[in-house]
Amino acid sequence: MKRIIYLFDEDDKYGAPKAGIEMIMQLKNKDIYPIILTSKKNNINKFCDDNNIENYVTYHHKYTYVNTKNKLKDIIKFIPRYLRYKLGNIIALNIIKRKINLKNIDCIHSNISAIDLGILISKKYNIKNIMHIREFGELDFNMKSYRNNYIKYLNKNVTQFIAISDAIRKYWIEKGISENKIQTIYDGVYINDILTKENYRQKGKLKILMIGSINRKKGQVELVKAISLLDDDIKNNILVDIIGNGYKYEEDLLKKEIECNKLTHVITYKNYDSQIREKIKDYDIGVNCSFSEGFGRVTIEYMIAGLCVIASNTGANIEIVNHNENGLLYEKGKPQTLSDAIKYLFNNYNEIMRLSENAKSTVNQKFTIEINANNVNSLYDKI
Repeated sequence: MKRIIYLFDEDDKYGAPKAGIEMIMQLKNKDIYPIILTSKKNNINKFCDDNNIENYVTYHHKYTYVNTKNKLKDIIKFIPRYLRYKLGNIIALNIIKRKINLKNIDCIHSNISAIDLGILISKKYNIKNIMHIREFGELDFNMKSYRNNYIKYLNKNVTQFIAISDAIRKYWIEKGISENKIQTIYDGVYINDILTKENYRQKGKLKILMIGSINRKKGQVELVKAISLLDDDIKNNILVDIIGNGYKYEEDLLKKEIECNKLTHVITYKNYDSQIREKIKDYDIGVNCSFSEGFGRVTIEYMIAGLCVIASNTGANIEIVNHNENGLLYEKGKPQTLSDAIKYLFNNYNEIMRLSENAKSTVNQKFTIEINANNVNSLYDKI
């Protein structure tokens, strides 16, 4: 049995921890004994308790931070944030030393690349470590690092990197990550709790769904602009739900865009819904407008639920969606092309059915949690 420590940060309403937890649950069936560490008490700990998984809150912090457009505010916040990061890792190392017999640990697996606690444990106790890279970093979240030349630091101290898409892998190689240390393993999705459409729309309004954290880089505003370009007869016969959470200024920007375009009767913004996976099937079209999608977990969820996907032609979207085969791609940054895609599906409902059926087949062939866990377990064996 392999005993592996997994490091998490955010709670399970975000894509990265969801993917990590589902991966671990599948790996438990492959002679893996997981020990999960979280930065603060959250739903992941409750999930672990409910499923008899050893877990601890260690109060670690990311070695990255996000700059805003307010430079003065960022400068003022830098020192206290840096001290919190350093102190958090000191506290975490002490907790881990007291709680876990590190002599029996086979590997450290960081669920995201913004946590370096796994490296610190690895160096101190001579344990191999894996780091999942699930994001572009600077490109999608404007992330900065407390460590100077952190790419050199990662290359030196991480045994193996997992990129969740070829787009992520290529981007990080260009940043300087050693090519022979990073491999692509697509995330898998646990599809059994995603309800699938049984009947396609015969009458009523076309329903469009967009799920994701509210962020300009995620493209919710671009969807609003695309809807505003539709003819009135289409606007009056569609309903659009945008679901997610974000910083207040991002949420306010989205609400203002909806109001300014006089679309409150068409577009509804809702906070994150923990039961959304059961409701996806009630929609016809799922939209992903991300500027730089690292993988697109929600895209897979749309596909398995029986929705037709419209996605931007960026990042990993083009690895999942084959245009006019299992969904539609539109040109990122050009809302008119997204509007045209929506109009096309509105006028050709049979295409929604054709594309969505092909999409289900794609998921079953490439993106199930079983495939993901098998590939990750093979990597454990290798290192």
